[in-house]
Amino acid sequence: YEDGYQYFLEKDGQPVIEIDAQIEETVTNQLFVICEMVPEKCDPTHSSKAEVANFGWSKIENQWEVFGARLYKLGHTK
Repeated sequence: YEDGYQYFLEKDGQPVIEIDAQIEETVTNQLFVICEMVPEKCDPTHSSKAEVANFGWSKIENQWEVFGARLYKLGHTK
């Protein structure tokens, strides 16, 4: 599903950055993660997906329900 979300972000002129843990400038201070499963099965801070894991240790700073999906804003743990 990532390609669909990326398409609409880029269409709206929003930058999409691919995180590479070896390149410091690609690791931002926030990461937005979309989960389309029921909330009980969503655990973005422990995701094994490279796109999330490369962000590093994280905590949920905020979350919203958007059209039946859950949107998480992650930040780095201190």
